[in-house]
Amino acid sequence: MIAAFALSKILANPDFDISPNSFHANGLWSIPMIYSLVAYIQIHWFPASILVAKEQGKKPDFSQILGTFILLFFWPVGIWLVQPRLNRIYNAV
Repeated sequence: MIAAFALSKILANPDFDISPNSFHANGLWSIPMIYSLVAYIQIHWFPASILVAKEQGKKPDFSQILGTFILLFFWPVGIWLVQPRLNRIYNAV
């Protein structure tokens, strides 16, 4: 009930606008917006860095992680290319 009340207050705020074509935040609403963007990137970056580190056995560089990150970011296509790498690691354990 509290969550429904909070959501109705958030959606009624003119500084926070969600439409089918855009997502717009002004003022203090930009802080959660930036946090959400960083969190979404981190959700894909962390598994990519762990996968590359496990394959190489050492801490990977930015350029080594980037390709896997892009594959995971566009997951419907990327997961087909990442799955064989995961299977190799799983079978080695």
